[in-house]
Amino acid sequence: MKTFRNLLLEMASKKKPVVPSVVPVPSEDQGEGVQRHYEHAGDVHFNDGEEGANTMADTFSTIIDSAPKHLATKIDGSPSMEYGVEGGRHYISYKGSKKKSFTHEDIELHHGEKGSQGFKDAMHAMLDHVDKIHNGREGEVHQGDIMWHQGTKPTIEDIGGIPHYTFKPNVLRNAIPVDSQEGQRIQNATFGFAPHTAYVGGVSRNFHHSEEQQHPDVHLFDALSPSIPEEHKQRLHEQVSDLKSKIKSTPKEHFSYISQDHIADWSKRYTSAKRSSESQNSISFDDFSGFVRGKLQKEIDKLKTVKGRDKKEQSRTDLLADMKTHQSHIESGLAIHKAVTNIGNDIRSVLDSQQTTKRYFDAPTGRDQTNVEGYVFKPLGVLKHAWYKLVDPVFTAKNAAVIRGPKTAPIQESVENAPDLKRTGSSDSAVVSFGRGMGHAGHMALASSVITHAADTSADPYVVLSRTTGPKDPLTVDEKIGIHHDVFPEHAGVFQPATDGMPSIIEVLQQLHGHGYKNATVVLGEDQKKAFQFIHKYNGQFHPETGKGYKFDNLKLISRQETNDPSKGFEGPRATGMRDALSDGTKSEAEQWKIWREGMHPKVSDDKVRHLMRIVKERLSKKKSTKMESIVNNMLSYIFEEGEASTGQMTSDGSGIAGLGDDARAGNVIVRKKPRMFKRRKR
Repeated sequence: MKTFRNLLLEMASKKKPVVPSVVPVPSEDQGEGVQRHYEHAGDVHFNDGEEGANTMADTFSTIIDSAPKHLATKIDGSPSMEYGVEGGRHYISYKGSKKKSFTHEDIELHHGEKGSQGFKDAMHAMLDHVDKIHNGREGEVHQGDIMWHQGTKPTIEDIGGIPHYTFKPNVLRNAIPVDSQEGQRIQNATFGFAPHTAYVGGVSRNFHHSEEQQHPDVHLFDALSPSIPEEHKQRLHEQVSDLKSKIKSTPKEHFSYISQDHIADWSKRYTSAKRSSESQNSISFDDFSGFVRGKLQKEIDKLKTVKGRDKKEQSRTDLLADMKTHQSHIESGLAIHKAVTNIGNDIRSVLDSQQTTKRYFDAPTGRDQTNVEGYVFKPLGVLKHAWYKLVDPVFTAKNAAVIRGPKTAPIQESVENAPDLKRTGSSDSAVVSFGRGMGHAGHMALASSVITHAADTSADPYVVLSRTTGPKDPLTVDEKIGIHHDVFPEHAGVFQPATDGMPSIIEVLQQLHGHGYKNATVVLGEDQKKAFQFIHKYNGQFHPETGKGYKFDNLKLISRQETNDPSKGFEGPRATGMRDALSDGTKSEAEQWKIWREGMHPKVSDDKVRHLMRIVKERLSKKKSTKMESIVNNMLSYIFEEGEASTGQMTSDGSGIAGLGDDARAGNVIVRKKPRMFKRRKR
C-alpha cells in the first residue's frame, strides 16, 4: 500500500521547475529599451557617482551652446500617444500600453469600458490623422501629445488687445496670436499634435516635428527648447566650470559612498521631499539624518511585534551610525546636488524667457500666466538612466495654489510626491465616500448620493474605491471604476482609486485637507455610521505616533439615506449574495444570471454583466485552487527542508501535516495555517 509519505515524494518528483512568469528580454542597446522615467539632474551623482557628475557637467556645457539639439520642452499635452506602422498599417496606442489600435473598433475594444468619452474622442481623432503624420518607416515608433482636435478646437480670445487662439489639453492653457505664422497653421488645421520622442532599434531620442510628414490638416507643435541667448552663455559656462572644480576636489571615496544603492535611495527621497516643500536652501546633513530617522520611525510604528520593532530599531541605529561616520561623504553629495540643481534652474529660467507661446493657469480670478513645467534631455554619456529633466520644482504647488486659491498650512508633514487625490472642483467643501464599491446597484446609489449631496451643498464630490482584492473583492479597482463610469459618464472624474499613500478614509481626508478644503462630509451606508465615528478624533490635531491628522472647520458623517438623492429609500442588493450565487452548485446559470442582472444598475449593459459574472466566477474558483496548491507545497517544503519524515498524518483542519522525525526530534513539529507552517517547538 502506498503511504502518504511516498505519495508526497512521488508528487515532488513530478513537480515542474518554477520559472518566472515574465522573462526580461534585452533590447538592442543593452537594456535602455524605451525607458521613460525622467530623473532629476541634481540626483545624477547618486545614481552614477563621479562619472555621473562629470557627465552632467559636460552635458550642461553642450546644452548651453546648443539647447535645441538636446532639450525638449515638457509640452503639457494630453493624452500622450505612441504611433507607428506595422504590416503596412498605421496604429496608435496610449503611452505605455501594449494595446495597439489599427481601427476605430480596436479603440472601443481596448478602452471602451474604462476610457472616458473625452479620452476616446482624442484617440479616434489621432487614428484619423496618424497616416498624415508618421513618416511611414516600419520599426520606427514615435511619441507625442495631443494638443487639440475637432471636439476641443481652439477658440479666439483677446489677450492684451491681441486676438489669440487658446486651447487647454491638460493643466495649462496655451495662447498663440491669430495673425502669427503659427496661428495661420492652426486656422487651416483640424488636429493639433506635438511629437517629441522617437524609438528606433531600442534607442530613444528627442524628435523634431520637421522630421514628420507635413500635412495642412495637422498643426504640428515644435517641442524642442528655445536657444540660450549669447549674453547668458558666459555666466552659465562659468557656473559649470565651478561645478567641475568642485567635482575634481571631491574625494573618490565620497562618490563611492553616496552612490551605494541604499544611500542613493535615501538621498533621492530626501531631495524629492525638499523640492516638494520648496525648502531646497535647508538641505544639510542634520536635516537629511532627521528625515531618514522620521521615515524609519513610521515603519517601526507599523510593526505589530516587539521583536519586529526591536529588529527595525537596531537596523535604523546601524544605518544612522554609519551615516554619521561618513558625514563628510554625504555633505559632499548634498553640495554637488545643490550646485547641479542651481545650474539647471538657471538654464531653465533663461529658456523660459525665450518661449514664444504664452501659457496660463485657469484660476478662479482669471488667467494667471506661467512658464512651462520644464525640459527633458539625454546626458552625453551612458548612465543608468537614459533620461533626465530640468523642471520647475514647485510647478505642481503653483498649479494647486492658483487653481484652488490660498489654503491653510497642512497639519501633516510635506509629502514626497504629488497628491494621490485629484481635485474635482474649486469649492472649499468636499463630499466623499470610501469603500470597496464592488459595483452593484447599491454602490451606485451611494455614488449617486455623493454627487447629489455635493450639488446641493455647492461642494466637490469624491468617490474613492479601495484597491483590496480577494474572495470578498474579486474585481480590480479599475474594473470597479469602469462600472461607475458606465453609470455616471458625465462624472467620470469623481471616481478615483485608493493608493499606497491613500489606503483608507483617514488618508483621503488628510489629502482633502491638504488641498485646502475647509469642510468635509463623509457619506456611507446607514449601517456603517457607528463604525466610522473614529474619523472625528483626528480632526483638529496631528497624531505623531500614527502620522494621522487633518483640520476641517466642519467634518460631518452622514448616511446616504440622509441626502436628497432619489435612491435614498432603495435598499440595494448584497455583494455577498451575488458572489455566493456564482459558487452555489445548486443554482443554474439562468438563476445566477437573474440574481446578477437584478443586482446591477440598469445602465450596465447585459454584455457587461455577463463579462463581470465570468471573471468573478473564474477568480473565485482560482482562489480555492490556489489555497489547495499552497497546502501541498507547504507539505513538500517541510519534507525537503526539515528532513525526511518516517510517518505523517494530516492535521485536523486539513491545512498540512504533522511530521514525526527519525530521531529525538519526534513530536517537535507543529503545524500553522499561515506561511512558515512548520515550526520547531522546545520541549
